[in-house]
Amino acid sequence: MVQRPPRLPAWIGLAWLAATAVAAAQVPPMVPAELPEPSGTPPIPLQRPVPVLSQDGATRPKTSSQDGATHSEAARGKEGKGDRHPSGGTPPEVVDSGGLFRPFERPPGVPVLGERLLERPGHRPRGIPLRTTSWRNRPSYAAVMLGTATGDELVRGRVEQHSTFMSGFWLGHDFSHHWGGEMRLGLAYPAISTVGNAVTPSGRQEWWDVQLLGYPWGDARFRPYYKIGLGVTGVHFQDDQGNYFNRGLVTLPFGFGMKYLWRKHVALRLDVTDNLAFGSGAVSTMHSWSFLLGVEARFGGPKRIRFRH
Repeated sequence: MVQRPPRLPAWIGLAWLAATAVAAAQVPPMVPAELPEPSGTPPIPLQRPVPVLSQDGATRPKTSSQDGATHSEAARGKEGKGDRHPSGGTPPEVVDSGGLFRPFERPPGVPVLGERLLERPGHRPRGIPLRTTSWRNRPSYAAVMLGTATGDELVRGRVEQHSTFMSGFWLGHDFSHHWGGEMRLGLAYPAISTVGNAVTPSGRQEWWDVQLLGYPWGDARFRPYYKIGLGVTGVHFQDDQGNYFNRGLVTLPFGFGMKYLWRKHVALRLDVTDNLAFGSGAVSTMHSWSFLLGVEARFGGPKRIRFRH
């Protein structure tokens, strides 16, 4: 008959399990080794909180100056993505007497219209870029214009208009580095000639329209532009039979030009526009070309813009 070994009491097994659990609790947890940073990227040290006694008696953690600066730089790279150019660098600030402007971020308080829909991310101007100021520091402007205007026949085969002096003004605003809008009001008194060279008084023409301007070079000192708009042209003249015409014609102005930022508040301007007026009744559809010189007074914009760091 085979004899079985004697069984151990149950309390011995329970005691062994309890001792094993106590020993495991006293062993410190294993910390994985810190992986090396990729080449070319400096490691970012962790923030070490230092307890500081506040005025109300509560103990609150405070970061040392060295760790705080490192943490702010890391937070800037994480939160301030709008301040960084896609190439990886932080764009320089542009400062002048009118305030602080950073070209790569939408200033607070500027309407969303045009900024989010029309602005190009990572703007880099062409031509001669501005270094100490920006067109957007003073986005609004009022300008006077002087020049000449010439047009087609008012009544085909009967009444012609000749080149004349033209004057007026613009009121405008730049929505972004590449887009803007303006209103134009112009006035001219063209000489009128009729069939048989009948003596007629000079006519009068007024232009009122709103236009959208595109700036392909962006925030450059020389700023070429193209434009298109919609408006009304008023024509007033008398034909060879003594009939007086007083008409308002729907007009589609389009053209191009060049702006030059001469001073921080002053810009010079050259403008060429074809005013296509659609005829009505006896008045013919006509092209009226205008060649204008202007001076802009720039204003508006916040005095100082602050950015989150």
